[in-house]
Amino acid sequence: MAISTKPGFIYFLREIDTRTGEMTPYVKIGITRGTRAVEKRIDEHKTSNPREIHDYRSFPVTAIDTVETHLHHTFAEHRVEGEWFYLDKDTLDAAIKEAERISLKIDEHKTALQTADEANEKVSIEPEREATKEEMELLNKAIKAGELLKLAKQKEQLIKTKLLAKMGASKGIDEIVQIQERKSSPTIDKKSLREAHPDIYAQYVVEKEKLKRPFSLAKRPRSLEKLDPDLDATIKELNSTEGESDERVFNDPPKERTSLLEDLHLEYLSAMKSTSEAELEKILFEAQIKAACGRAKGISDVCAWSREWTTGEEFDTPRFKKEHEELARQFTKPGALKLVPIIYPRRSYPVGR
Repeated sequence: MAISTKPGFIYFLREIDTRTGEMTPYVKIGITRGTRAVEKRIDEHKTSNPREIHDYRSFPVTAIDTVETHLHHTFAEHRVEGEWFYLDKDTLDAAIKEAERISLKIDEHKTALQTADEANEKVSIEPEREATKEEMELLNKAIKAGELLKLAKQKEQLIKTKLLAKMGASKGIDEIVQIQERKSSPTIDKKSLREAHPDIYAQYVVEKEKLKRPFSLAKRPRSLEKLDPDLDATIKELNSTEGESDERVFNDPPKERTSLLEDLHLEYLSAMKSTSEAELEKILFEAQIKAACGRAKGISDVCAWSREWTTGEEFDTPRFKKEHEELARQFTKPGALKLVPIIYPRRSYPVGR
C-alpha cells in the first residue's frame, strides 16, 4: 500500500424505504475525488433504485484512496457487495469514527509523506550523516510496526491456507472462495531471438536511464520464529502437508458452504483489519524517516537510501514488433494460464442463522 495525499470526500450513504420510511441497514462507504460534490454520486445511485438515498455522513479527508481502502478492509466482515455494507447503528458510527481517526492520523503526517515523495524523485547529493536520538526512535517504531505487519500477514495467510485445505480440489467454495483464471501476456523469447538473429536483435537494444532508489532500514524485523514460535510451527506444518496452491489441480465441483467454512471466512475478513492497521503504521514511520533523510544517501544506523541515475540496456519490443511482424510472431511465447484461489473480501450470504 502506498499513501497518496490526494484529498476528497468520504461518504456514508444510507437507504430509506420509500413505502415505510424506515432506514435500511445497508450503507455505502465510498468516495468522491477532489472537490466533486457527494450529491452528484447520490443522484447516480438513485437511478433504477426504488429506495431514497440519504447522505448520513460525509466529510473531506486527506489521502482519500487510503482512507477508503482501510475502511473496506477494517469492516470487511460487514461487506455485502461492492461498496455496500450491512451495518447496525453502532457499527456505522464506529466506521465513521475510524474514518475520522485515520484521516487525522494521515493529515498529521502529510508533510512527511509529501517530502518523502519529493525526495524519492531526486538524486542523493549529500553524504550519509549521523542519526539524531529522534531518528533512532523512529527506526525502532518502524521495526515494531514491521513486526506487527509480519504477524498480521502470516495470521491472514494461515487462515487462507486452512480454507484452501478444506476446499481441496474443488473449484471454489460457495460465496467464500472463487478460482480465477489468470493468463499472462504473450512475450518475445529474447534469448532465442538473439541466438537466431543476433544482428537484428542488436538493432533494438537501446540504452535507458533509470533512477535507482533502493531504501532499506538499518535493522530488520525479527523472524516469525522469534516473534511467534507457535504460529511459525503451525504454518510450517500446514505448508508441508498442503503444498503450494500453484501445484494444485481444481477439478471437482465447487464446495457448498458450511458453518465451519463460514467461521473460517469470518476469521480471514477480521484479520484484514489488523493487516491494514499495521501496514499503515509502517508506511507512516518510514515516510518520516525518508523525509528526515532528504537528499542524503542515508542516516547512519537508521537507513540507507542512495538514489542515482543508472544506464542499462533494454530491448525495444514495440518497435521490433512493428518493423518485424512475421519474426515477432515466430518468436512470441504464449501467455501461461494460472488458476488462482481468491477469497471473497465480503460476506454476501446470510449470516448468524
